[in-house]
Amino acid sequence: MKYYVIALFFLASLCLVNGAFADDFTVKPGDTVQKILGDWKGKRVKIRLADGTEITGKVCNVTSEVVELGEFPNQGYGNRIVAISEIAMLIVRPKEY
Repeated sequence: MKYYVIALFFLASLCLVNGAFADDFTVKPGDTVQKILGDWKGKRVKIRLADGTEITGKVCNVTSEVVELGEFPNQGYGNRIVAISEIAMLIVRPKEY
């Protein structure tokens, strides 16, 4: 009986951990960069601009024209405003990096 309780606890914890890190991402018809960024609000994304510059940060706010990014790794404090029209690539990862 003791081993069944331990096994059940172990399986339940695996399910909880898997659910915490699973964040399905699929592109649906009609999705735009603005909509995807809005869905990832509060999460870390990497944006590659048309000139090749890469910016990694957490999505703070999204409007029809701009996105506000904050919490930059190893780059100090402050937020950056990026024009959505300048975004060439949006890199999102299901797990926090």
